[in-house]
Amino acid sequence: MSPSLLHEVLIELLRQVPEHLTPALARVLPDLDPGQPVTFVDPAASVPVVMDRRADLVMVFGTTEQPQRALIVEIQLGRDDAKRYSWPQYVVAL
Repeated sequence: MSPSLLHEVLIELLRQVPEHLTPALARVLPDLDPGQPVTFVDPAASVPVVMDRRADLVMVFGTTEQPQRALIVEIQLGRDDAKRYSWPQYVVAL
């Protein structure tokens, strides 16, 4: 099943204007500086085998040389119990 338009729009919104998400994250992650640079990486880029799953978006806070924290984003428009099994793959790939 391919992702819906709403799913893709939400991912692109976060990719284009991550500053909409960082203030909310800073409230739950007090050590996160919402003013630090944010880059996006492909979680499968460093994995030597092809993954059958791919996270929607991965945000890395800090610089490339000194990343401080990474956030794996999965847009869920409905309940998907199978996601609990895909999360470990995302984390390992990151």
